[in-house]
Amino acid sequence: MKNKILLLFFTPWLSFAQIGMNTTDPRTMLDVNGAVTHREVSFTAASNAVNINIDTSLASITGSATGIVAITAFTPTIDGHILTISNNTTGGFSATFSGTTILNGQAVAFVYTNSAWKTTLGSSTTATDIYNSNGTLTGNRTVTMGSNNLTFSGSGRPEFQAPAGLGFAKDTRMGIAAIYFIAIGDAYGMEKVSAAQTGTTDALRVFTSNFAGAPHLAFGKFTNTTAFTTFARFTSAGSFGVAISPTSTFDVNGSIANSITVISANLTLDQNHKTVIIPLGSAFTVTLPAAASGVTGRIYSIINNSASSKSLTVNYINLAGSSVSTINASSCVEVQSDGINWYQIR
Repeated sequence: MKNKILLLFFTPWLSFAQIGMNTTDPRTMLDVNGAVTHREVSFTAASNAVNINIDTSLASITGSATGIVAITAFTPTIDGHILTISNNTTGGFSATFSGTTILNGQAVAFVYTNSAWKTTLGSSTTATDIYNSNGTLTGNRTVTMGSNNLTFSGSGRPEFQAPAGLGFAKDTRMGIAAIYFIAIGDAYGMEKVSAAQTGTTDALRVFTSNFAGAPHLAFGKFTNTTAFTTFARFTSAGSFGVAISPTSTFDVNGSIANSITVISANLTLDQNHKTVIIPLGSAFTVTLPAAASGVTGRIYSIINNSASSKSLTVNYINLAGSSVSTINASSCVEVQSDGINWYQIR
């Protein structure tokens, strides 16, 4: 009889008890003053899929992944079950569970409620793996590289598309360009191109836009944060100006310096010469290169300061239209090649 009375006496107390662990003053149904450990259970992904098929609170997804890992899980018998999933697969790929992306090397908690697993991240802050899906930057970010390199490999083109496209240049991906409308050539930048592309040799292209409005290549310097001083420019029509916006193919607003050589031995002229002087009393000769030897358009000024005429070895057409090979004493000739003959132009 006493046993029955005691049992009835304590039954209400047991129904409303709060359990405290490492505390004498529990404030909730279960109050733990210390750490709580959930034993981790591993599940190995196969063919980029894995099923958490046993009742657990902490699941570690392992194994090798070659793509995004699809995760499925058991159905709890009651709402409120909490499950944390850790993506520890190799290969660098994310995993998905119940519509949520779990980045490689990260863990996400889920709670079973209203007959479905739901992430504790919230629907508006779902994690995004930029390697496998698109995302939105919600604030300023800083990458501290230290002594590390940031390398992009493969044949794709990294591009920044606002306000204009900034990415690898058009042909070779060996350069950089600001791209506005590539279909009409509206791009600015530089790139390395091969001999197969140029038709001659490897080259570094520096290019401006084909867009209307006469864009040009400007060479100069910034004198403050916004002011730019132009020293030279190429126009979109191919004209080049130094200290001036060119109105001719080559336009210089200033002096021009050419090479000048006073000979001290016999001399055959080449691309390093412009003005050549045969000094007084010299017995040396000057030889013109063949007019058809790839020197079309080249100009030489030859001054004979000696007291006798000098032979140039190669003939030129003088102002009278005659073919001659000499330059008179105390005189000067300026000759230019048309790719066939040398002509005296003054």
